[in-house]
Amino acid sequence: QRAAANPAMISIVHSLLIVLVSTNLAMNIIQMKADYNINFGYGGKGTRELFNFLEKNLGSNSVVLANYDVVYNYNIRAGVSPYFPGKVFKSRQLFIETAKKERPQCIVIGIPVNGVYTMSQVFKNQEVQSFLQQYFEKIQIGSYTIWMRKYK
Repeated sequence: QRAAANPAMISIVHSLLIVLVSTNLAMNIIQMKADYNINFGYGGKGTRELFNFLEKNLGSNSVVLANYDVVYNYNIRAGVSPYFPGKVFKSRQLFIETAKKERPQCIVIGIPVNGVYTMSQVFKNQEVQSFLQQYFEKIQIGSYTIWMRKYK
């Protein structure tokens, strides 16, 4: 014979289940409204403004040289930019070669989407900075630096 369920135990299980579902639902709602990157770059500021800026200032066929996350989110909203392998952002030479070959309308960099190594060893490099300053105009939105191509 099966023993009758203890009403106190059933009450505890139901309470724990309600707490679990409620906290998960609350976290999902908070992250849906978040003005920061919720994928892996926790704490990045201006994410919503970044994508609004890209949507407003780039055509649908624009090339955006950025990590996968940025390009993916841009493409969902407004574009058909190609994706670039992560190794492009790990090498100063490969980054410059790719930017020259692909002629992006904009480049998006920032600690929320690029690692510390990329920010310190690639984008702070004098050769990379000279290249960017020659062909692009720098715009800062929150934690992101956007380099918009200069058209002369």
